[in-house]
Amino acid sequence: MASATMKAIVKSVLSGDTLILRGRPINGQPPKERTLHLAGTISYTIPSGGEFGVAHLVSGSNPPVDVALEMVKNGWAKLRENTKPGNADDENDGESSEQDRRNQLKEAEETARREGRGVWAEDTPNLEINYSMPEDPAAFLSEYKGKTLDGP
Repeated sequence: MASATMKAIVKSVLSGDTLILRGRPINGQPPKERTLHLAGTISYTIPSGGEFGVAHLVSGSNPPVDVALEMVKNGWAKLRENTKPGNADDENDGESSEQDRRNQLKEAEETARREGRGVWAEDTPNLEINYSMPEDPAAFLSEYKGKTLDGP
């Protein structure tokens, strides 16, 4: 089922598959915000009733870039598995452009998997995290309050 195209500004990125969008201000009022889940990708399970769509990055005279396709192509996201009975990926429900896009996403995921990109990588680097606290937190706060702390 095709829906209308909406232009918006990405206000923030909540996760790998969820964007907060804002429109234009109307009559001096703050712009309305909408949450958009990128169709066909998953980084976690959301409750039903979410709004799904396709986000394109538009930059100058460059052609629009499908954000979900780039994420899947680089192994930063996986395709959502179809779990509804009677709605198999192989069926064509009249929306050939949606089916073409789904096939394009599948091919991108297979390529990322074959080339070991992102989540498909064999040897993922370990992320070293240090949770140590200073012996005197109050002294630490008074020394660094209002200052920018740079990482190692």
